[in-house]
Amino acid sequence: MVDVAQNRILVVDDESDMRKGLQKILSRKGYSVDTAEDGIRAVEKMKQSSFQVVIADLKMPSVDGIDVLRKAKDIDQAIAVIIITGYGTVTSAVESMRLGAFDYIAKPFKPDDISLVVERALEKERLLPEEEHRETLLPEVTQKPRQIITVDVKKCHTCLTCVVECAYARLGLPKYVPLSPENPTSRVSVEETGDIVVPLYCMQCDDFPCVTACPTGAIYKRSIDEPVLIDENLCIGCKSCMFACPVGAISLGPEGKAFQKCDMCIARLQKGRLPVCVTSCPTGAIQLTTLCEVTTR
Repeated sequence: MVDVAQNRILVVDDESDMRKGLQKILSRKGYSVDTAEDGIRAVEKMKQSSFQVVIADLKMPSVDGIDVLRKAKDIDQAIAVIIITGYGTVTSAVESMRLGAFDYIAKPFKPDDISLVVERALEKERLLPEEEHRETLLPEVTQKPRQIITVDVKKCHTCLTCVVECAYARLGLPKYVPLSPENPTSRVSVEETGDIVVPLYCMQCDDFPCVTACPTGAIYKRSIDEPVLIDENLCIGCKSCMFACPVGAISLGPEGKAFQKCDMCIARLQKGRLPVCVTSCPTGAIQLTTLCEVTTR
């Protein structure tokens, strides 16, 4: 656990009520909290004192939240910057994460929401030495995998068989559950599977932006023959991978960790078996496609 007493937080917002509110919320958690009414004063304070976390409003006169983020990273790369805003857009969120923001939170938010993000930011800092070591062990691969899952939309009848079968596989259930008083139906419905157990297809990008964005190595790729995978034990729920993913193939689970991503049924592939969605598709719309060539850099 993070020792909250050893960490200092700087809240930057031109709205007095927001500054005081955040200071009160975080002080109750035991953090040492300082405030700044604008970006200029915030930069001055970061140069004079050490802060582990900076919470900056996106829209401020003169020096806005993005500028505060840039300056913070110039002063100390280890500072975790959390951007908050009531004018959130996809463009501003992507720009913030590209520049190294730890998280991007839209107003209004609950006190517990900001407290949890701060806790995760401090947890990330605690893991930094391990993170740096892990990065040296990551394979330097910039090639597409030899196999990807493709969908022929002309053959797809939207029967959702693949959705149910994927849910069964991810939940570890047998393909057909015997009837019993406890289980009066032999199959789960599409509604019962829910989005949470049915991942979107991962495009396996050339440059693996989710791997690059992940600060702890929870998103990783072992070789060009395998898809990008997620180690839930290393995930701190910072959402960097979600912002980096160009197709929205990653989301957070109930515990706030990234896990909803297609792994192409890697356990089956290693045994020479096709992914569940491929074998279950009644029209053959879903296929495991072998690429004719791979790109190198």
